[in-house]
Amino acid sequence: MEKHKMLPKQTTLQTMVVDSTNVLTMLMQTSKIAAQQQDIERQAEMLTAQKKIYHSQQTFIYLLVSLLLLFLIVSLLLFYSRKLNRRINQELVLKNKDISRQSEQLVVMSKKAEEASEAKLNFFTKISHEFRTPLTLILSPTEDLLTNGKLPPEIKTGLNFIKKNAFRLLRLVNQLMDLRQVEFGKIRLHVSEQDVVAFCNEIILSFSAIAQKRNIDCRFITQHRSYLMWFDADILEKILFNLLSNAFKFTLDGGSILLELTVDSMQQELKFSVKDTGIGMTKQEQEKIFDLFFRANNEVVNSSGVGLNLTKELVEIHHGRILLNSQKNVGSDFSLTFPLNKNAYTNEERADHIILRDELKNLENIYTTELMPDAKNEANILVDINKNLTDKATMLIIEDNKDLQKLLQSQLQSDFEVVVEGNGRDGFNKAFDIIPDLILCDIMLPGMDGLLICRQLKKDIRTTHIPIILLTGKASEVQHLDGLKSYANAYIAKPFSMTVLKQTIETMMYNYKRVKEHYTSIGNYSYVPQEIENPPKNIGTPLTNKAPKKKSDRRFTSEFISIVEHSLHDEAFSVESICQQMNISKVQLYRKVKSLLNVNVNEYIVNARIQKAKYYLENEDLPIGDIAFKTGFTSAAYFSTVFKSKTGSTPKEYKRLSQGRG
Repeated sequence: MEKHKMLPKQTTLQTMVVDSTNVLTMLMQTSKIAAQQQDIERQAEMLTAQKKIYHSQQTFIYLLVSLLLLFLIVSLLLFYSRKLNRRINQELVLKNKDISRQSEQLVVMSKKAEEASEAKLNFFTKISHEFRTPLTLILSPTEDLLTNGKLPPEIKTGLNFIKKNAFRLLRLVNQLMDLRQVEFGKIRLHVSEQDVVAFCNEIILSFSAIAQKRNIDCRFITQHRSYLMWFDADILEKILFNLLSNAFKFTLDGGSILLELTVDSMQQELKFSVKDTGIGMTKQEQEKIFDLFFRANNEVVNSSGVGLNLTKELVEIHHGRILLNSQKNVGSDFSLTFPLNKNAYTNEERADHIILRDELKNLENIYTTELMPDAKNEANILVDINKNLTDKATMLIIEDNKDLQKLLQSQLQSDFEVVVEGNGRDGFNKAFDIIPDLILCDIMLPGMDGLLICRQLKKDIRTTHIPIILLTGKASEVQHLDGLKSYANAYIAKPFSMTVLKQTIETMMYNYKRVKEHYTSIGNYSYVPQEIENPPKNIGTPLTNKAPKKKSDRRFTSEFISIVEHSLHDEAFSVESICQQMNISKVQLYRKVKSLLNVNVNEYIVNARIQKAKYYLENEDLPIGDIAFKTGFTSAAYFSTVFKSKTGSTPKEYKRLSQGRG
């Protein structure tokens, strides 16, 4: 049988014959079927409608449940929010109470601060007046005495010191008072329309005497014969006096100072320029020059660091600006800019009339007296530091205040060769150059502070023996302790009594001399060559049993003696040889040996050679010529001459006597 062969299919259908016997039945059945079909269709439609109702109800239920959930969530959130708000409101109420209480406290504190500020200002005002009264009592009789032509020059010099420094103190009092008024907002601007050219001419005239005496070209330059502008005469006067006096301080004799006035009509500004050919400033100094109590590093003049800070404050009160352009060793240029339009000032700041000034003469005295040179030329007062050394002890004074330099020198130069330095670094170097017998040193110095100078000198073997007295304006116990920690021998606070200073110096030098005499005895020693292993008991190495107390001094003495001992045989041995081996200068060596051993270096070498020769004469059977050679003498004849001058007998006589005693 073949696969996939098509087979014929036969379907047998049941049939029936419709006749009169079954037609009715068939008809009824057909009708019934039709009715049932209609019921089915109707029920299907109802089912569809029910499904729609179900779906809509289901959606409604979902929506209702969602709304209920949302309502519940919102209710919870509202409840939490209300609870949170209630807590926040309670906290705010508490904070508001705290703020109210703090506000009340601030009002009270503000009132107290205002009262304290007022009290401080009143205190400074009273202190200012308390200073001015004794200053007046100092200045008045001083000026009367200066008019006395019978006084000797040295007395007049002292009186000029008093007058100059009294005016300086008065200027500082006035400046500090002005600063406090600025700080407490008590300085009020009162501008009026005045001739600024005439105003500047009047101020520049105040400096004409000092300019003439110091040969300084001081001029006022402007293109205007007169010019009206709104300004406060008292404030502008203080500004210009401060800047001009500052220029005179830092300008050397023979220099120039210019006050220039220009008008910028386009910018509605008036500009001042104060130029000088002084020492100038570095960039770093220019950044801080207007800071209160800032002092630039310079040795020309000491400064309080108040004037320029006050000037800047006054310029700003006057609605102006101040700028500085300076170059080291070339000069400085202070530029001031002020508004021309009177509308730049408020109604309260504008005055209806010119306010009369009565302080010009007072300011002139205060600022220019301090700048006046002394009757004697400074070059004649200060000692020439290169002059030959004398028998006087040498004192090094390191002090940046010129007046105090001169005062100390005039008081001490009768007993000391006084050398003066105004810069800390220069003073430190000078101490090594001259090896002084005593140092007076200020603490606050340009270049290098006094405490560091003291510590470094005390650590160096060349200068450790030098007594150092610190002079300072820092008088507290802590600062005093800092001075003593730097190994200073004495600490004297300014202002000091010259009698106390002199007595301190005298006592220190006396004690130093006694210690030196006790611990050094160059004339009474025996020499023992180092090659002798078992020397007699009555012979000792020079100074080993009577050495200085200080470890550094003992080290120096030991090194010096060792160099001399090892070189006595060398006829070319000299002071220069010792200096090269100890790496110090001749001046340093002479002063150090003199201070520690109380003898001249050359004398020490000769004595050491004679002591060595005496040892050979007493203990060795050597010809006189060999002994002379072994002790560094150039010839036997010269050796005999020196030996006789030191011992009173010739080498042969000394040898015969010593061997005869033996």
